[in-house]
Amino acid sequence: MEPKVLSSFDEAVGDIPDGASILLGGFGPGTAHNLMAALHRQGARDLTLIANTTSPGGGAPQGIVTGTTLVAERRVRKVVLAFTASTNVGEDFSDMSIPRRPGLPLRRGHI
Repeated sequence: MEPKVLSSFDEAVGDIPDGASILLGGFGPGTAHNLMAALHRQGARDLTLIANTTSPGGGAPQGIVTGTTLVAERRVRKVVLAFTASTNVGEDFSDMSIPRRPGLPLRRGHI
């Protein structure tokens, strides 16, 4: 494959099909937020996300697109994460809004 130089982030993600597997690199400042925003605008669905975590610790600033954004919009079919829970035993997750199918429990490895 020949190297390409593209003129925009939108062009870089333009041919990602529905059902694609996307590897999200970085922790916080190392995350490719411009590419995530372009993928969000592009509209791909049924994605498999592979990442350290779906969003930076403590949540992302308003307007920043993360893996959590795509999950909340039901555009993700499957998630493979290195870190799935806080190491802080006292942390409260009662306000998390993870979409679930009614009547189905959320189990490790499933959305």
